Amino acid sequence: CFFFFLMIRRPPRSTHCISSAASDVYKRQGYYGSFTSEFLKENLHKYITQQPSFPSDPIKAIQLGFANADKAILRLQLSNPGDKSGSSAVVAMTIGGMCYVAHVGDSRAVAGMGEEVCPLSREHKVSEREEQVRVLSAGGKISW
Repeated sequence: CFFFFLMIRRPPRSTHCISSAASDVYKRQGYYGSFTSEFLKENLHKYITQQPSFPSDPIKAIQLGFANADKAILRLQLSNPGDKSGSSAVVAMTIGGMCYVAHVGDSRAVAGMGEEVCPLSREHKVSEREEQVRVLSAGGKISW
């Protein structure tokens, strides 16, 4: 899986910064194109930072930002029925002294210090029982 990282430097007078990654896997390996990963690369951080709850409630801002980006992608795909691209995404934000990490899809965030690696998230893999239960209990369907 290839990841395309977008690092946004913290403005000099700001107390927060964002790093986001949108998977480039479809562009390089998949059959459905890169529209969604390109859209997320260019816009996901905007959907988060433009939330009224940002930066005072980063968890809410991240949740709403991801949800609004998803709605925007779906609207755009409805106007272009040939597009079936998808993407995973990882966002890591530091606000004050706290780091917030969020992800969707089969992406993963890790932190490294020297030779130690610490997982910060877990991939959403439908092949795992816990993920199947989560998808089905949310009203989703699984196709094999």
